[in-house]
Amino acid sequence: MKKYIYILFFLLSFYCYGKELAFDIIPINLNFKGVVVKNNVTIAYADFGSILISRNNNMDWKQKKVFSGGTIVNTFINQSKIIAFNDRGEIALSNDLGENWSIIKELGDSVLSVIDYTNGFLIRMRKKLITVSNNFEKLNEIFNSSKNLSKITLYYRPTYNKSMLFINNNFVVECDSSVFIRFDMFLNPIDTLKLLKHIENVQYVSGYRMYKDADFIYLKCIFYHSNRLKAAIFRTKNFKDIEKFTDCQTYEDFYSISKGNYYSCNTFEDKKYVDTTRRSSSNSKFLFKEAVVYNDKQYIVGDRKLFEIFNFKDSSLKVVSDFSDISWIEPPEYLGGKSYLLYASQPNILYKSDDEGVTIQPTIDKMHPSFDKYFRLITVKSKYFDSKQKKLFLFGYSYFSNEGVIWSSSDSGRTFDSTHIQGFWYTLSEPFYRNTYLRKKYTQLLNGKFIIPTGATVPPSKVIHSGILVCNQNGKVENNIIDSNIIFTYVYSKNMNTYIAHACNTIDSTSIIVFTEDAGNSWHIIHKYPINLSINGIFEIVVKGKRYIVFDHVDFTKHPIMKKMTLDVVDVSSNKFSRLFEWGTNTDAGYGQYGITITSSGDEAYISFQDTLFITDNLFNKDKWKYYLLPENGRIVRPLKKIGNKFYCIYVDKNNPYGSGVHWLVPDDTISSVNNNLTINTPKDYIYIFPPYPIPATDIVKAEIYFDDFVDLNSVEIKTYNIYGQAVANKEDISLVLNNKNKARLTWYCSKYNSGIYLIQIKHGNVTKSIPIIITK
Repeated sequence: MKKYIYILFFLLSFYCYGKELAFDIIPINLNFKGVVVKNNVTIAYADFGSILISRNNNMDWKQKKVFSGGTIVNTFINQSKIIAFNDRGEIALSNDLGENWSIIKELGDSVLSVIDYTNGFLIRMRKKLITVSNNFEKLNEIFNSSKNLSKITLYYRPTYNKSMLFINNNFVVECDSSVFIRFDMFLNPIDTLKLLKHIENVQYVSGYRMYKDADFIYLKCIFYHSNRLKAAIFRTKNFKDIEKFTDCQTYEDFYSISKGNYYSCNTFEDKKYVDTTRRSSSNSKFLFKEAVVYNDKQYIVGDRKLFEIFNFKDSSLKVVSDFSDISWIEPPEYLGGKSYLLYASQPNILYKSDDEGVTIQPTIDKMHPSFDKYFRLITVKSKYFDSKQKKLFLFGYSYFSNEGVIWSSSDSGRTFDSTHIQGFWYTLSEPFYRNTYLRKKYTQLLNGKFIIPTGATVPPSKVIHSGILVCNQNGKVENNIIDSNIIFTYVYSKNMNTYIAHACNTIDSTSIIVFTEDAGNSWHIIHKYPINLSINGIFEIVVKGKRYIVFDHVDFTKHPIMKKMTLDVVDVSSNKFSRLFEWGTNTDAGYGQYGITITSSGDEAYISFQDTLFITDNLFNKDKWKYYLLPENGRIVRPLKKIGNKFYCIYVDKNNPYGSGVHWLVPDDTISSVNNNLTINTPKDYIYIFPPYPIPATDIVKAEIYFDDFVDLNSVEIKTYNIYGQAVANKEDISLVLNNKNKARLTWYCSKYNSGIYLIQIKHGNVTKSIPIIITK
């Protein structure tokens, strides 16, 4: 184990960067792990080292970053002092009710759960239990192995967060196979309870959820009985006499015990837990992760910023936050002030935040007289948001027919009016072509008329027709351009006769960019891509008042290896096609698509590719581009949108794993392509290395390297190190060939080297980077 820890430390110590752009990285979507309430203070703790906190009896909320990363496993409130533990073994303290935080202790081990007791805290780690004082000095320690817990069903994963408690001056700790051990305050074992001895003809599955109430200890057990998965709550006072307290409605129940009462938060629909005016998705019930009872209220938290407070006195439900159907590909719409409209994965579900994403709630008012109970079943094909009127339009067809409908909302998605698109019908089935799929469908509003690519229609004759629909806001069709040879995926109109479009050629399935000046009577090709390149994304940007359309294509003919990536631009005013970037290398699909995205704001374009953010007000003069390395080996993943001084995107780094959620990225400094006073990362500091290939290697390793435009290969220092930090090769053993003024190929012939882990260290100017290499024989 020490060997691998040493290797990891060695790798991290070499994987360094030059100067970086400093960001405040603020997660928008949190996955809550638990909640604590005391007096007027409520804290929901979550991943990303973050909490949601209210200090005025749940009236106002703030989001705070307690740790740089990791998951918070528990928090403790003691008057104005709050203490938090995360799973990385860090302890943080706030002396002002959670406003400011500082790390006061690092335990040097991962933490599974924590509880407080008279003299301090009991901490469960992977291999041991320890007690620490209120000053966090170690008191006692005992070996206690805790296995990795696996999912029982699709939705239920037990955790250790309720696996310990302190009662009658003793600790009770749940171990594997439903075995409970009682310890004294010095961690000396007193006795053991094996719950399965009290349940007949069952096979234990899991539990790890205990409560104390009065003198009782409540124990949950999930088990197989007659080949059916069941769950029940048992209780005991003395570790000898066991009684079944209640059966759980489902094995996924997250329950609470208060004053001898059992409160369930289960996956079955239960009217008392559902507020029909606010809740957006039936799937949200599977996201519950914890529930506690305090002062006749049940506090329910879960994944995707799900936080509700149920009042037992009047059966009311307050939805603090609910982002249960988050969209991973649609950026929000800015409504002004601190308000945003956010999209869901289902286009007919919407969310709104009035505090910049601190709390998020469903918008649709299901109690409004105009609410259509079938609205959730509509099929939305595209959408348009009018930023001037703050009006949202959805285009698609209804539950009962495929006749085209426009739904419009002027109150941020709370209510909708509908208008039929006169004489237009969507086809329910569409043929698949490799270049017809785009994650985002653009709709344009020009001179009060909507311009919508309608994809392909398949009438009984099986002849393929693709359309560009032009209609006004009252649903009157002004034009419907039909073509049987191409399928439109994107359209931009200069006027009602002139269009630029991306389409799929139905003859050979190639990706093409076309234009027409006679309302679609004839189409001319701006650029046709070879069959191996598939459309991956289309972006509209405006730079210094000029509009451009950017096309991202990839070569996945040997999936998951990505052989090539291109980023191309078409000038709308002239139809001129230009290539901004081309990467020709064997790149892993998951790694290669990290952060190839583009947006614009003001006069500037922002291009993100892997660990670098480029900023420019001149797309075609790369000498004028600014380069910024993202912190912590970060990656910006689409969607990317700049709103005010911050960016909305999915962000990935060592503290934020891939697929974890959307974030605000707020630069600490003003970033601009025309700010000559910036010294964050001048061109001399730029170097980028593609992942080496093949990995693992046997005889030869190659890597593509991008330098700034002033590279002098004679000044580049290269060395290869083994895992012990010993230099085993230098520049003479490695080939570095310049392909153009800023691109080089590195080749290391490694056949004479033993199997193992190596690092090729490259130093250029003030930047040092390292390539980890694995050699196998």
